[in-house]
Amino acid sequence: MFISRPNEDYIGLFGISEREITDLGLENFNITGRDEAGVLTGDNNGTIAESYATGDLTGSKTVGGLVGDNDGTIINCYTNVYIFDALDENIGGLVGDNEGIIENSHAIGDVSGGKKDVGGLVGDNHTGVIKNSYATGEVVTIKNGGGFIGNNHEGSIENSYAIGNISGVKDVGGFIGDNHGGTVENSFSTGEVSGTERIGGFIGVNHGGLVTNAYAHRLTGNLPNCVGEVNSGVVECNTIQNNKSYFYNLGKAPMNVWKFPPWSRSNDGKDYPVLE
Repeated sequence: MFISRPNEDYIGLFGISEREITDLGLENFNITGRDEAGVLTGDNNGTIAESYATGDLTGSKTVGGLVGDNDGTIINCYTNVYIFDALDENIGGLVGDNEGIIENSHAIGDVSGGKKDVGGLVGDNHTGVIKNSYATGEVVTIKNGGGFIGNNHEGSIENSYAIGNISGVKDVGGFIGDNHGGTVENSFSTGEVSGTERIGGFIGVNHGGLVTNAYAHRLTGNLPNCVGEVNSGVVECNTIQNNKSYFYNLGKAPMNVWKFPPWSRSNDGKDYPVLE
């Protein structure tokens, strides 16, 4: 399907969804919208389960590979959507702006563009809840760029990871760009991070957030450290030096406290964890 409506909001297969969508696969979509744009739906207030999307997507604000703005529930879903030339903010590989629940889901497409709040899985996790999820795509933005979340704004995240490389200017992190009052536990990141101000292997800057049992990978001799700057709050983050295969072992932290299922043991010792 091809949709080109660059001056319209709520663009996707569905503009707004308030019911239940299950077992739906969308392949090779090419979509251009403005605000609240997603391959499946621009705005989700219902439940989306066992579904996926692939293709290309671009827009301005609140743009996500599956859903632009999520106030509902997304469970057991994935995307392989390349998001390019996004113009404004809240841009994510799965969801642009999340105020709902995301569980057992992942995004593998690259995300490029946007002024701020850009992430491999979610752009802005605004009071949302995310569990057992991961992102593998590369992220390129200006501010608040993260391999998993661009801006974790009072949201909660647990048992998740990001492995994509991140490039930005300010507040750039392998997992989260700006952890603004959010909570994060039992999570890791391994992507290379580059920027000029407040860059971290796991978090670029922490504003009042609480981070526990977090891990980041770092190549020998390369910056950054786990956290670029702790403005306020508490961050418990550990650096694994030059050993990405550490994160293949499900018996090591933080993976040793994850639940199986939804995580699978099929990759144990071979590659990064996957979901059943």
